[in-house]
Amino acid sequence: MEYKICAFIGHNKFTFTPAIKEKITNYLETLITEENYGIFRFGGLGEFDYACWEIVGELKEKYPFIKRKLCLWADKYPWWAKAREYDEIEELPLDFDYWYSRLYYRNTAMIDLSDTTVFFVENKNRSGAYKALQYATAKKKNLINFGFLAE
Repeated sequence: MEYKICAFIGHNKFTFTPAIKEKITNYLETLITEENYGIFRFGGLGEFDYACWEIVGELKEKYPFIKRKLCLWADKYPWWAKAREYDEIEELPLDFDYWYSRLYYRNTAMIDLSDTTVFFVENKNRSGAYKALQYATAKKKNLINFGFLAE
């Protein structure tokens, strides 16, 4: 069966409150049960990424068919990715050597290759997550931003 794909992108520093967890959990469960989502892509770095990785892990207990997929650039397996378990590792071919730009282009590749992207982005113009949100918006990609919905 072909499942739709959801990616996660957010700020490295993130305050995970019970209210935010509930909103994200409910949204993801709707994607799974009503819209045929089964693959969840992660970049593996940052507090938002970790929080969503945990939520998807909890949902995986209820919906064992869903998969957590770690997205890396070719031939790179950074330290932060080794701390968690994933069902699959996907290498994205990126031609950029500088570490920060590789993260940005990895994020844009995740956005391009996913049916929807879940963001936690506040208005921080210098943030890589904010730049990724701008990219997804300009490309008219399906997205939700819990950063502005958190209050």
